[in-house]
Amino acid sequence: MHDHRHLPVLRFCRGLYAELSRGQAWLFVPFVWALMLLWSKWWLDRYHYGPLEWAWRSLARGSVQPMRKGQPTLGAPTGD
Repeated sequence: MHDHRHLPVLRFCRGLYAELSRGQAWLFVPFVWALMLLWSKWWLDRYHYGPLEWAWRSLARGSVQPMRKGQPTLGAPTGD
């Protein structure tokens, strides 16, 4: 048996990997997916990007990109 305590994702789950049987995991995963879907809808209604995508785009473009919806997009025409 391998020791998985060094993996950050498993540590984040507070050791559930070693505690749940395969059947219990099959019952647990749909609830996690549902939670992620609900959270994603809430997030994307308010923000242009996820946090990592925002960081990546800001680094790639060399300037901080607007994250919240409703903020003016950099380089967008102003209509003047």
